[in-house]
Amino acid sequence: MSYAVVIYLTEYPEIQMLRKKYDPTFDMIGPHITLVFPFPDIQRDKIVEHVSSIAKISKLFDFRLHGLRKSNDNWLFLTVDEGRDKIIKLHDKLYTSFLKKHLRAGFIPHVGIGKFDSNKKYRIAFDEAKNLNLDYRCKATCMHLIHLNEHDKIDWTEKYELLGE
Repeated sequence: MSYAVVIYLTEYPEIQMLRKKYDPTFDMIGPHITLVFPFPDIQRDKIVEHVSSIAKISKLFDFRLHGLRKSNDNWLFLTVDEGRDKIIKLHDKLYTSFLKKHLRAGFIPHVGIGKFDSNKKYRIAFDEAKNLNLDYRCKATCMHLIHLNEHDKIDWTEKYELLGE
């Protein structure tokens, strides 16, 4: 069992169409930007207090999804263009205290579009996504703490409004 923290996106039909075809997590979770990657289960009150305290001091912000990139583990990312620094700042605030030891190097704010086992499949999906000219202006108003059970299925989620001034 584990926890993660995400920003969910509004249901953009083009993103969902691509994810349905190429993303193995499509049925598990909606389109999102991961702020804190899954980490081992801890005391619920501890993580709830941490995420809540960060939300209280974090401002809502605008960002833009535009640009495609291949990750080191063969994912196709729709990357954050404008507002990237604000997402990284929120990510960095969350990875303090007891979460610091779970920090991964090289955070790239993105929405996962698909995972591929060959360059040929990746290239087909990349060209399809490129032809759609994906370009979205979004607003981050909240983040969600999600709990994944032993089968990597979400069994509960809590929403935290960004309330900072």
